[in-house]
Amino acid sequence: MKPEKQVERLFVGWIIAITFLICAQSGCVSPLAINRAVLAYDQSVTKAENELLLINLLRLRDEEPPHFTIMSSIAATFDFRVRGGLIGQALHEDLFGINFGSEAAENPTATIIPVQGEEFTRRVLLPLDHARFEFLAHQPYHLSALLRMAVREVNVTDETAGQRVIINSPGYREDYQEFRRLVLHLAYLYSTHHLYIGPIVYEERIDLSGNILDLGAIIERSLERGDRFEKKQDGSGYLMTRIVHGRTVITNYPLGSLRNEDKRDWDLKVRGLRINEIPIDIKADSPGGDYPVKAILRLRGLYETMRFLAKGLGPEVEYQVDPDPRTGIIAEQLAAAEINPAGTLLLHSGDSPPRNAFVSTKYKGSYYWLTHAEQSTIPLESWNRGAFAMLHTMYQLSVSEAVTKTPSPAITIAK
Repeated sequence: MKPEKQVERLFVGWIIAITFLICAQSGCVSPLAINRAVLAYDQSVTKAENELLLINLLRLRDEEPPHFTIMSSIAATFDFRVRGGLIGQALHEDLFGINFGSEAAENPTATIIPVQGEEFTRRVLLPLDHARFEFLAHQPYHLSALLRMAVREVNVTDETAGQRVIINSPGYREDYQEFRRLVLHLAYLYSTHHLYIGPIVYEERIDLSGNILDLGAIIERSLERGDRFEKKQDGSGYLMTRIVHGRTVITNYPLGSLRNEDKRDWDLKVRGLRINEIPIDIKADSPGGDYPVKAILRLRGLYETMRFLAKGLGPEVEYQVDPDPRTGIIAEQLAAAEINPAGTLLLHSGDSPPRNAFVSTKYKGSYYWLTHAEQSTIPLESWNRGAFAMLHTMYQLSVSEAVTKTPSPAITIAK
């Protein structure tokens, strides 16, 4: 074969090889870069939010005002470039060289919005409502931690002493001890599947007879909600049956065991409560009835919850409270193991950064972190992780929705 033909074939072969390498290089670089960037952004945002919560707790401990900001968006532009070439010359021996490579660059822009103004008041200062409390109660956290964090006080109805208010604050020693015992009793019932937290659900029948101008439109809207209709026996009109989801309540018996009329009457009685109030009815003839309770919980807001936790880090340190004897020996074992630490949130500090702490930050020259496995038992670490995760969830419930509606000046950071 002529040398010219050999050179031509070799040249074509090198071109094919270079093309394949360039395609492979570009195909590998772009997905990997995007994948790593998405994970890195997620970890950075989560770490920033956790540190911000911890810093705000320390600010409140020092009687300084907190400041809430949230990352509303991250826009990143990715630029992938691949280059390649063939250089060489035909001498006595065919010598060729190849040159190829790739580049990947990103240009992220993050938008941070301060939470302030009317939305700050409505979402951070106002108390938690009963529907959001129900949502939090069914999350995989310790119920006793939620009650200790979110409940401001309990209005107890006593058959002998009448109504009295017990305050969830270590500064009110007798009140605080009674509150902790009540929390442990509810947590014990919950752990044994004898505590029910949910809305009062019942059927309500409405007579559509009489002077109704737009009966067809009412029926159409009601059918979309799943309401039922039936014609009255005398033919004078229709009866509509609808499902009513009333107030959230806490009981030691299933609400489904009550008659429909009883549930309706109870809902009508408690419907006048404030949005942050939840009735408790622990009956004597149901599980856990040795410690009967008839009371109303009053919930805190996010700011008040954080202030309570901050005081526990310094001015008003919480202390150990044993369960009520009526709660039972099983509850004592559970409380000692995992649901009754002295403090709701356990924080450590030092002059050097911690190892393996899941949340840590530097504040005023010192390092602060939450207790982790190296410094505690596994149940205690589980409690601490759950309590902080619950605080983070309350923060998200309160703040995240406000970001889309708050006309605050945004801070845009371009890398």
